Amino acid sequence: MALSIEPRLHRRGSFYSRKSSEGIVGYIRIFMLLLSAIVFSACQKQSSPAQAVTYNSVATKLDAVPAGFTPGEVYFAEEGRRVATVVAKDGKEAMLVMGQLGKYYENVRNAVFVKGRTGYAYIARKDGKECVVADGKELQQYDSIERVDFSATGSLVYVAKNGNKWVVASGKKISDTLVALPEVFLSPDGSRLAYVEQSPASRKLFVKVCSADLKSCVSSKEYDAFTLRGHNSDWSRLLGIASLNGKKASVTVDTSGPDLKVQEGQWYDVVLSAAISPNGQHVASLGLRDGKVFFVKDGNEQKTAPLSVSFDLIIADNGRAMYTGMIDNAVYAFVEGKMIAKAYDGINYPAFSKDGNNYVFEATKNNRSTLVINGIEGAVFDKIVSPRFSPDGSRIVYRARDKGKRFVAVADNSGRT
Repeated sequence: MALSIEPRLHRRGSFYSRKSSEGIVGYIRIFMLLLSAIVFSACQKQSSPAQAVTYNSVATKLDAVPAGFTPGEVYFAEEGRRVATVVAKDGKEAMLVMGQLGKYYENVRNAVFVKGRTGYAYIARKDGKECVVADGKELQQYDSIERVDFSATGSLVYVAKNGNKWVVASGKKISDTLVALPEVFLSPDGSRLAYVEQSPASRKLFVKVCSADLKSCVSSKEYDAFTLRGHNSDWSRLLGIASLNGKKASVTVDTSGPDLKVQEGQWYDVVLSAAISPNGQHVASLGLRDGKVFFVKDGNEQKTAPLSVSFDLIIADNGRAMYTGMIDNAVYAFVEGKMIAKAYDGINYPAFSKDGNNYVFEATKNNRSTLVINGIEGAVFDKIVSPRFSPDGSRIVYRARDKGKRFVAVADNSGRT
């Protein structure tokens, strides 16, 4: 089925508050977003959404851009029923949110929606300053705002800068000033947030986990450098890469108790990548030491192929791991440290089934895109995007483009559509 408009799906800034949906359900949502095209004409707008917002199930006109305005970036809510559009006129921009045209600014961007109910926010610039506009109301001005999102409970969280100082804002609370741009992770239940902070005295970095109101915080051990990379599904373990005395290691931070418990992996010259399983029971990483590349899983180290570049690394709940990397200008996939023999021009979107017994990825060769399932090539199209398993692992859903047509396809584990 060809579609005249393919909405651009936007990640929520740089926050990692919720894992993207996987399997059939997640791709039905994407499919409905694809069907929910904006009609760019001067038409009468439909009524405002109700407080409870459910997922779209039919092709729906979401909004109409008024005559005389030029549409720009488009931002969709996760459920596919709400949309915000940047519109421009006479050198100014405004955010059009479900038929409601906001104030004019020099620039507007990064619209986000409260999950499951009404509420929205975006970043606006005027007179050289930036502010968050929440439900039409301007909040405090800053020199710049880098990130904005809503927690699962609907609390607005953003990162802002004045001069060379940063703050994290959560609801009406604002953190102490920070000396570096913080990476912020939101817990799935919206009760806590985590970010990396730098000590003004020692200049070392550490993880800080706070309640959503920022009133109660605990801190981890300090390192020369620290980068948060992710967390498991219930947020009980955070994953990062730490640097200390010229060496690097993957580090997990246990957030389940009153204090943060840090567990360090082996130390390397470079940590190429790291991943944690959704259940938090398994951790994998790739490390470089003395010019050799090592694959490490749950503390067990094995030498692997001499990758010149490391790309994706994922690990399933059963501890099965897959990673991709480049050797001699070709890209290979590895499962449990063992190379899948065929070389490709590129490999993208690796994924495991929920039980970890099956895997899939998209591979590019000679400008054609192939679905590879358990090492066996399946369907070939001009482009394949984001293959994912259904919850029971029996089907794979993906988006594809071929000969000018865009569509969603479903395949079994042999690749048959």
